[in-house]
Amino acid sequence: FNQARNQLLANSNNNNNSNAYNGDSGSPAVRPKKADMVINLNSETASIPDKTSASSNSSASSISSTFSSGSGGSTASGSSSSLTDSGTLVNKSASTAQKFPPNILQPEDIPARYREAIINYSKYRNAGIIETEAALKAARICIEQGKNLDVAMFLQNVLYINLNMSEQQRVRRFEVLTDLYQKIGYNRKAAFCQRLAAWRHVAVSNTNPDWGQSYRLMLESFSGHKLSLEPQEVLENNTGWPVLQIDLLQQLVGTARRLGQPALATRHMTFLLQTMWAQLNSHDQKEMALQLQNLASQCEGAPVPLVLENGTVIPPANLTDLPLCSQLLVKDLPSHMRPAKIAISKVDSGPFLFTPIHFNSVDRRTPKDDSKITFNWVQHDVCEVNVKLTNPLPFELQVTDIRLLTTGVVFEAFPQTVMLQPNVVTTVSLHGTPIEKGDLDIQGYSTHTLGIKSNCRLKQMLHRKRRNLPNHYQVNVIPALPKLELKTSLPQTATFSGMPNADCVTTSASITLYNGESGECVVTLTNTSNILIEYIDATFHSNMDSTLQNRIFQLATDEITSQLPIKPNESIDFKLIIYGEADFLGAITSSQPYVHSSHHDGTNSAGPQSLTVSHGGGAITVSNQSIPSRISSPTGTHRRNDPLTSSFRSSHSGHSSLATLSVGIATGHMPRQLEAQLRFRYSGGEGLQEGFCRQCAISFNVELLPSAQITNWDVLSAEIPSQFYLVLDVVNQTAQEMSLNYTSNKTILIEAKESCRVPVPVDRCPLERILAAMEQQQQSLNSIGADGYPSILSGVGVPSNSGDAADLTERVCSEHISENVNLKWALPGLDCSGVASLRGITLSPTMLDLVTVPPLQWEVKIDKQQVAPQSEVTCVTGQFITLSVGICNLSASVLHQVQLSVQFYQDFQNGHHNYRLETRVTMTGPNHILIPALNKDEKAFHECSVIFFTPGRFKADIQCRSLSSTTATTAASVDSAVVVSSSSAASSSSSSHVWRFIPPVEITVIDQ
Repeated sequence: FNQARNQLLANSNNNNNSNAYNGDSGSPAVRPKKADMVINLNSETASIPDKTSASSNSSASSISSTFSSGSGGSTASGSSSSLTDSGTLVNKSASTAQKFPPNILQPEDIPARYREAIINYSKYRNAGIIETEAALKAARICIEQGKNLDVAMFLQNVLYINLNMSEQQRVRRFEVLTDLYQKIGYNRKAAFCQRLAAWRHVAVSNTNPDWGQSYRLMLESFSGHKLSLEPQEVLENNTGWPVLQIDLLQQLVGTARRLGQPALATRHMTFLLQTMWAQLNSHDQKEMALQLQNLASQCEGAPVPLVLENGTVIPPANLTDLPLCSQLLVKDLPSHMRPAKIAISKVDSGPFLFTPIHFNSVDRRTPKDDSKITFNWVQHDVCEVNVKLTNPLPFELQVTDIRLLTTGVVFEAFPQTVMLQPNVVTTVSLHGTPIEKGDLDIQGYSTHTLGIKSNCRLKQMLHRKRRNLPNHYQVNVIPALPKLELKTSLPQTATFSGMPNADCVTTSASITLYNGESGECVVTLTNTSNILIEYIDATFHSNMDSTLQNRIFQLATDEITSQLPIKPNESIDFKLIIYGEADFLGAITSSQPYVHSSHHDGTNSAGPQSLTVSHGGGAITVSNQSIPSRISSPTGTHRRNDPLTSSFRSSHSGHSSLATLSVGIATGHMPRQLEAQLRFRYSGGEGLQEGFCRQCAISFNVELLPSAQITNWDVLSAEIPSQFYLVLDVVNQTAQEMSLNYTSNKTILIEAKESCRVPVPVDRCPLERILAAMEQQQQSLNSIGADGYPSILSGVGVPSNSGDAADLTERVCSEHISENVNLKWALPGLDCSGVASLRGITLSPTMLDLVTVPPLQWEVKIDKQQVAPQSEVTCVTGQFITLSVGICNLSASVLHQVQLSVQFYQDFQNGHHNYRLETRVTMTGPNHILIPALNKDEKAFHECSVIFFTPGRFKADIQCRSLSSTTATTAASVDSAVVVSSSSAASSSSSSHVWRFIPPVEITVIDQ
C-alpha cells in the first residue's frame, strides 16, 4: 500500500515539475508562485489499527497532497479561486471563468482520474484496501466540488468491496460511510450504514458484542428514518417509511432488553404503539399490545422523561389513542345546583337606537371559540366530564385510574376504573372538585392500561379535528355557594312536574281538595352546606293567571325572610295555604238532572217578582288546564242581551259567572288537576357578593273535586229598604251529605247529588262605591269629557260610554255580593269544610236596580202622617184618605223622564198578586205623573186620594221609573257628576230603571 501511494505521489510531482518548467521558461526572472487552488485532503483511511483502538474517532492514516505550480502571472482577469483548508471551494469572482496552467489538473478531471485509478485497483485481488482508500478520497473531493451523485457512486462502490476485516474494522468502515453520507444529506443512506454498524457491534461473529454501542447507533439513526424522540413531532410530521421505522423501533426494544433496561424497552414499545398505531394491522396491534403488557409487567411505564448515561433524554410516550377517545363533553352542574345571576332590575336608559356601525364590538363573523365553556362550575362542588372511549383491541381492555388532567386552579380529580369491551363505545363519567375559584383548563385525562400510565392530552390526540376535539376546555369556577334541601309535610307524587324548568325540581307534594276547601302545607328548608344562606326568594310559577294563582297558593314571604340567615346544618319552617279555587257559578253539564230538594217551596207563578225555576241551556265546554280569573273585565259587545246573563225572571236559565263568560269555560263542576312550582332562589357567602345564586323548586300537584255548585240565582226585595234577597239554587256535587251555612244563624242540609234553594239577605251596594269606581276608571283612562258622564240612573247618557259604564256597575255590584255573601259548606262524614264563592256573579239590569241603593229618597205620608217601614195603616171602608209621595234626587246627575206612579194590589201570600181592583179601590187624581228632569238634590211631590169600598188587606206599589229613549238628551255637564248608563244602548226599544218604595205600604181596611 505504501509503495503504491509513493508511486502515485512521484508521478504527480514529476508532472507538476515539468508543467512548472514549461510554464516558467519564458521569464526566468519570475519566481514560481503558489498555485491558486489548494486541495487539502485530510481523510480517514479505511485501515484500522489494533483492536484496542477500534473505537477511536481518528483515522489510521491520512494523505495530504499539495499541487502547486508557477504561472507566468495571474489570470487574465486577475481573479482567483481557492479551496480552503476545510475543503470548501471559494469562487473569488463569479463573473470570470477559472483558468489553470496546463500542468495542473482541472477540477472536473480529478474525479475522473480517481475513477480510472479505482478501476485499475479493482483488477488486483490484494489491492482492495487501496481501492477503498481511493474511493473514500474521491468521495471527499466530490463533496468539496458539490457533486453529490458522484459521491454516492464512489461510496456505493465501497460497500461492494469485499475485505477480510475484523468486526471492529467493519464497524469503523460503516461509521466513515455514515459520516460521508450525512455530509451530502443522504440521511437515509447514513441511517442504513448506522444500522449496519450497530448490527456488526452485536454480530454472532463478534467475540466482544457491545450492546451499548449498538443501542447508541440505532438511536442516532432516528433522524435518517424521519423519526424523532418526541412522539408528538412524529405524529405531526407524519413522514418517513413506516416499515423501516417499525423495524427500527422493534430492534431498539430488543436491544434495550439485552442491555437490561426494561424501562427503556417499555418506553420504546409505548412510543411504537403511540406513533405507528395507524400503520399496524389488527394482528400486529394485538401482538404488540400484548408485548407491551409483558414488558410493563417488569417495569411499569410512567409519563416521565428518561435520562441515559450519556445525557440523552428520552421524552415520555403516552397511549393517547388506546383506548380511543371519540368525544369529551364537559357537563353542566345539575339544574338545582347550577349558579345563576341574581336578576337586577334594568334601569331605563332611553329609547333603543339601531345603527349598523360597529363601535369596538366583536364581529359576529368571528369563529366561535369551542374551548370556552359557556356555563360555570362552583368551588367545592363535584363536577362531571363525560368521555366516550372505544377499545380497538380484539380483547377486553381494563383501564384503571382514569382521572382528569387540568391546569389553572387547584382541582381534585377522582379516579375511575372501567372494563372496555372490544369495538364498543363506552361512556365514562369522570368527576372532580375544584378547590379554588378562577379559570380551570381541562387538558384531557390520564389512564393506566396495559401497565402504562399515560397522560392523554387533547392536543396530542391523532386526528382530533375530525373528532371535534379542541386543544383544551376552559371553565370558569365561581366562589362556593350554599346548598338547600327542601321537604314538605305532604306526600310526594309518583312523577315530577311536566312544566318548563322541571329539572330544577328536587321534591314534590300532592294534595286533594274540594272546591272551596283550604289545605295547609309545612315546608322545611335545610342548609346542608357550611355556608350561611343569607338570601332566599320564593315565587310560584304555573300556567295559570297570576291573580288566580295567588288565590290558590297563599304564601307569606315575610315569614321566610324573617328567619334568615340559615346557619349551616340548620332548618327553618313556614306554612303554605292551598285553597281550592273554583268557579261555583254556572249550569252543570250532566246527563241526569239533579233532584231538587224539598227544603224550599219551588212553586212560582207569573208576576213581576216570580222566581222561575228551569234547568235548560246547552253544555259548556270544560278545560282542566287552568282556572280563569273571575274579576276579569268584560270585553266585546254588551252582554245584557246574552241569554247566559239573563235572570230567573226571563225565559232563559243556567247562568254563568263573569269569569266564565270572559274565557268561555266553566270549571267548578268538573274534577281538575293543577300543577305549580314553588321556586327558591338562594345564595350566601362570597358567591352572593359576586351576584350568583342557586335555584331549586317543589312541584305541587293539586287535585280539585267538585263540592257545591250554584246553578241559578235571582234577586228579590227584602223587608227593609237597605237589603235585598239573593236567592240561590245550590247543588251538592259530592257523594256525602253537605251542611250549608248561608247566614250567620241559618244552616241547611243537602243530600248527595241534590239541589236546594236558599234566600240570602244582603245589604245593598252603596251608590258611593259605584261612583268611586267610575271616577277611578275614568281617571285611569284619562277620558273624562266636558259633557259629563252617561247615567245608569237615568238611562240616558253618552251612547259611546254607556256600555262600559254598565259593565263597570255590574262588576262593582258583583264584587259587593261576593264580599258580603259567605256560603260555608261542610262534609261531616269527611271532616272537611270550605267556602263557595260568588265571585264573578252576573246581574241583569233589573237585578241591579234591587242590588244598588236607589238614588231617590222617599217620603210617603198618609193623611199627612209619615209612614214608617213595615208599619201598618188601618182605615175603614168608604173613608177618604190622602196619599202623599215625595222624592229627592240624591245622585250626582240629572234624572230625565222620571215617572212616579202609585198602584194598589192584593198579595195572596202564595206568589199571586191581584192588580184588578176596579170594584174595590178608587183613586182621585192621576195615579202617575211624569217629571221631565229631576236635578241633583231637587224634590218632587205627588198627592192623590184613595177610597176603599170593601174590607181587606191592600198594598200600595209606589215606584219611580226612569224612561230612556233615543230622543232624550243629556243635561248640562257637571264636573263632579258621575254618570252610569243603562243596558242595551243600541236597542231601539226603550228601557228603564225602576225604584220602588220598599217595603210596600200595607193598608188594612175594615168595615165601619
